[in-house]
Amino acid sequence: MKTFYCDICTAPMVMTKQFSNHITNRSNCRRRRFKCSICDFEKTIYADGKMDEEVIPNNSIEKSNRDYKQEENNRL
Repeated sequence: MKTFYCDICTAPMVMTKQFSNHITNRSNCRRRRFKCSICDFEKTIYADGKMDEEVIPNNSIEKSNRDYKQEENNRL
């Protein structure tokens, strides 16, 4: 298994929970919860980590932009 490191203190993270597989419209993704061994930071990793590092943050940014535009339209 790949070793994940904490985003805050760069210490190795330990797997604390293994979820059932998450089914998306494209594929079946494994989900694992990791916790930092030093600072107790927790992170959910999807499959090989790519989804957690790229897809989910990008979706959140897009949603925030949509919400901001909707708020601007509501004020007009």
